[in-house]
Amino acid sequence: MRIKNFECGMIDYLPSSFKEYLLTNNMSEKIFNLKKNLDENSLDVVNSSLKKILHLPDAKYKNVFFYDEEELNKNFADSRCCYNSLMTIERYQYFMENYKFPYPSYDAEVLIFHHSLSDRSDKFKEYLQGKIFIDGGAYIGESVLVMLPYNPSKIFSFEISDTNIKNYLLTMQMNNVSCDKFELVKKGLSNVSCQKKIRDLHYEGVSEYIGSSDDADLVDFVSLDDFYFNDIPEREREREREREKEIGFIKADIEGSMISGLQGMEKIIKKFRPVCSFAIYHSPFEFFETKPLLEEYTKDLNYSFEIHNKVSFPDNIWGVTLFAYPTEIN
Repeated sequence: MRIKNFECGMIDYLPSSFKEYLLTNNMSEKIFNLKKNLDENSLDVVNSSLKKILHLPDAKYKNVFFYDEEELNKNFADSRCCYNSLMTIERYQYFMENYKFPYPSYDAEVLIFHHSLSDRSDKFKEYLQGKIFIDGGAYIGESVLVMLPYNPSKIFSFEISDTNIKNYLLTMQMNNVSCDKFELVKKGLSNVSCQKKIRDLHYEGVSEYIGSSDDADLVDFVSLDDFYFNDIPEREREREREREKEIGFIKADIEGSMISGLQGMEKIIKKFRPVCSFAIYHSPFEFFETKPLLEEYTKDLNYSFEIHNKVSFPDNIWGVTLFAYPTEIN
C-alpha cells in the first residue's frame, strides 16, 4: 500500500473551486448543457471528469488529503490513462530527434495528437490548408511545430510570459522554422484590449491573474477580433487583401481565461467557421460554460462538438479539451 499526498488536486494554481461552483449553480442545467449533442466518447470524458470533480480535493486542500495509489487507480483511472504506455523509449527518441527544445518538454497531447488534429480525415485536414492558425497560449512553441505539417499560411502565437517567449524563439531557431511561417505576439487573449496584472510563473507555463503584487507585471491583452480585423501589421494586411486568407484553426490553452478569450473571437468564428481546440480544465467556468457559449455563437453555422482528454490522469482533469468544427468536413 502506497499512501501519499495529492500532488496537484483537481487543478493547480488557480483560486477558483470546482466544488464551490457545484454548490452555487443549477448543476442539472449546467451538466445537461455540457452533455447535449455529444458522442459517446465525449460523454465518457465528461462523466469521468465529473466523478473526479465530485470526489477529489480542490488543489488548495491537497496537502490535507492522502490517498492509496492502488485504490485511486481502481476508482478513477480509465482507458485514457495511457501516458506511460504512449511515452515509450522509442517515442522519446523520436521526439528528441524531430523536435528540438531549449529543455525537455514532451507533452503527449501536443506532440502525438496535435491538439486532436492528427487522427482526422484527409477532408478535414484539407479544410485547414493555406489558412491562418492561431496558437493561444504558445508556451515554448511545441504547438507551432506540430501545426506546420497541416500547411497553414501563417501561425500567430500569443504568449505573455517573458520566460516562455525567450524559449519559444529559441525553439523556432533550433528547429529552423522560417520567419514567414510564424509571428509571436506578446499579448494575452481576452474579450477586450486592456492591461492586467500578471505574475509570471516561468517554467511552469502558467501566468496567474492576481490583481496586484510587488512581483506582478502589467501585461497587454487583446481580443482576437480586434487583432485580426484591426491590428495585424500592414504587411500582413496587404497579404490578406491579395489572398483573402481565412482563419482555419484556433487552439487556445489560456490558463483559466477561456470564456473571455472566446468572447473576443465571436466575429472571427462567425465569419470563418474555424476548427477550435479549447482547453477547458483550468477552472469550473471554463469547464461548464465554454461549450454553451460556443454553441450560441455557432447555432446557425452547423457545428459539431466533441470533448477530448487524449491522455488523462486519475487524480485530476488536466487536458480536457473542447473540440469543435464545421460538421461537413468530418
